[in-house]
Amino acid sequence: MNGQDLKPRIYSLLVCSQVGRDELTGGWQLNPITHLAVGRIPVGLEVVLVANVMAPPGTYQLAFGVRHINDFGATLLAKPAQVEIQPEKNLEFMARVAVTLSKGGLYLFEANLVNYDSAVSPIRISTRD
Repeated sequence: MNGQDLKPRIYSLLVCSQVGRDELTGGWQLNPITHLAVGRIPVGLEVVLVANVMAPPGTYQLAFGVRHINDFGATLLAKPAQVEIQPEKNLEFMARVAVTLSKGGLYLFEANLVNYDSAVSPIRISTRD
């Protein structure tokens, strides 16, 4: 396989409550979440979406959305970002987004590498009863 065979793809998507730098290593410290027990619904959240993209060098568009498992179509969380993939590099893209979730259950956070690939990361929302 050579670089011409590589298809643009999102190889991971994490929904994180916090993201920070590790002072010792310089790497990222991620706190991914898959379940939140909240006091009441609807609930407003601020999360960091971390998408890892592997693609041939070039310019791409990356969009993020969210939808309840029982709903059709995702709600766009931010204007699609134009991202640049450098030769011999992968892209680690982070977006801080605010969202209001209107009911309990399973939500799918989605990343879409426009015209190429998509990935989902589920989060369950429940009340603390």
